[in-house]
Amino acid sequence: MNILYLIMAIMIMLLGILHIYITPLRRSPVYWIIFAM
Repeated sequence: MNILYLIMAIMIMLLGILHIYITPLRRSPVYWIIFAM
């Protein structure tokens, strides 16, 4: 398994989890900073 794909999969999972918690703060700059990363 390519390590790059593993890192990308973990990042997508973390972004999905963060999206659930940060959805109420969608207007907050923190949301856009995390989304940009």
